[in-house]
Amino acid sequence: MLELQLIIGPDGDVAVLTVAATEDGMFGTEILYDPTRRELVVDRSRSGVLVPDTTFTTRHVAPLSPQDGVVRLRVIVDRSSVEIFAADGLVRMTEVVFPPPHATTVTLGSYAGSACFRSVKARWFR
Repeated sequence: MLELQLIIGPDGDVAVLTVAATEDGMFGTEILYDPTRRELVVDRSRSGVLVPDTTFTTRHVAPLSPQDGVVRLRVIVDRSSVEIFAADGLVRMTEVVFPPPHATTVTLGSYAGSACFRSVKARWFR
């Protein structure tokens, strides 16, 4: 289990946090913040085993505006779930994921440019 706390600045391009990922990049659950659209997106299309049910969507979107000029995220990753809390809990997303056992990598990045991660804290639990 892993807990991440991130502060993302409003400047820059789409910030991407990938959790429960494999080193080769084939698997991973992406958590994105788009400052232009002011949206938080979770994409689990590469999270592992997909459920063959059309009601079990792979992408979820929630509106999210900066507070005090930044976006604060708390992300909790467990063996089969990813939970995201933003804006002091006003925005919450819980995702069921089925990653392979070796999906233990976490990455930070951006789509098509640079993102401003002002603070990143990680805590692993056993």
